[in-house]
Amino acid sequence: MDSNKPVKRWRFDTVGAIEAPVVNAGSAIYVSGKDTNLYKLSADTGKQEWKIYTGAFLTTSARVTQTTVYQYATNKGLYAIDANSGKQLWLLPEGTELLAQNGNTAYVFDKNNVCVVMDNTKAGKVYTVNFASVTSCAANPYDAKIYVMEGKNISCIQPIIKK
Repeated sequence: MDSNKPVKRWRFDTVGAIEAPVVNAGSAIYVSGKDTNLYKLSADTGKQEWKIYTGAFLTTSARVTQTTVYQYATNKGLYAIDANSGKQLWLLPEGTELLAQNGNTAYVFDKNNVCVVMDNTKAGKVYTVNFASVTSCAANPYDAKIYVMEGKNISCIQPIIKK
């Protein structure tokens, strides 16, 4: 082997085309396929760890936190999937984007400009917050801060968790 040439370590063939950027999350690669499946692959070996069928072409990348993967599927909604097992935790039909996650609580933006607070453990809505004036948002899979834009103003909101 020539020491100055790249070496292909592995290859994974999907059934359909891939439109969304692939997500590298440390030891895992997440692939959102137009074959309606979300794949989790080992970053080291390329071996498929799990896949979940969504029933819709996936044209946006998954949002990956330490514990949960969120995938938007057109005309289906936002899926929350256990990152380890690949088991579906919940599906929010009106959900469009992950805003942030704090522990087992997910903050989700929906198509009606509402922030839906979801409990990932109980797979249900906790409460909602009217985000009618929000014109754009940023997905934040890293911590609990929510970033939203209202017209030309950008805000960072940090939820307070009562114990």
